[in-house]
Amino acid sequence: MEKTKKNGLLSIGEISKLTGASIRSLRYYERLGLLKPAYTDPLSSYRYYSLDQSYLVRTIMYCIELDIPLKELRRFIDAAGIFDFRGFLAQGKKTARQKLARIERGLELIENIEDAIELAEKYKIGQIYEREVAKKYFLTELYEKPDAEIELYFRFEKIYSHLYSGEEAEYGLAEYGFLHICRGELTERYIFIELLKNEVPRFAANVMELPAGFYRCRQSEESQIESAREVFPDLGGGEGAFFAIETDIFTGKYKIDKPVCELRVIACGG
Repeated sequence: MEKTKKNGLLSIGEISKLTGASIRSLRYYERLGLLKPAYTDPLSSYRYYSLDQSYLVRTIMYCIELDIPLKELRRFIDAAGIFDFRGFLAQGKKTARQKLARIERGLELIENIEDAIELAEKYKIGQIYEREVAKKYFLTELYEKPDAEIELYFRFEKIYSHLYSGEEAEYGLAEYGFLHICRGELTERYIFIELLKNEVPRFAANVMELPAGFYRCRQSEESQIESAREVFPDLGGGEGAFFAIETDIFTGKYKIDKPVCELRVIACGG
């Protein structure tokens, strides 16, 4: 056997060191039928592998990294032990690209949250400030009690899952919260979630367009939308019509059970 080993075969310990796969993992791959030793000593049962098999081991390890179930890899190996490398590489490339796309979306989400934190931390809690906000589209539903927020939010999530399937369901940093339309003594109260897609959904009747413009804003650790006129007394002394939007915001030190919220208002017609 020593002569055979010198001719290029590696012990299980050596191939473990070469590939980084543990001996336990190598034995598991063998039980799955993915890795058959090039030679097994009939007396000692020691397993030996060819150098080329190190590439197969690395391929199996890449499968694990790419979240490809190892049992799925078995379909690329026929009964004679022939590995359909081309078929596997095509599948691996497809899976890798899908995972890369998910990673890129995750990085984009992280960067969006960092931008949101940077914006929020320009201002102090309780400070009134003005900032420009782009036009937004909100999916809305009337509510009566403030504690309806969670129930209605999950209802919106369900609608989203029907509207956008698969990867499209990952819609980024959609705002959600409360929207009030105040006209004199009358107030229409809505729960909302922001639509980030360009197309008009089939439930367009529940979609409201919020104008772009410079909004008056104030951050608080408590909800303040019900007292928007007191927070912004220059809104018209009870006569002016305005939109009031309240949504949770991200801060560098984020209190999970009670995040900071931002109230913003802008005048509306009629």
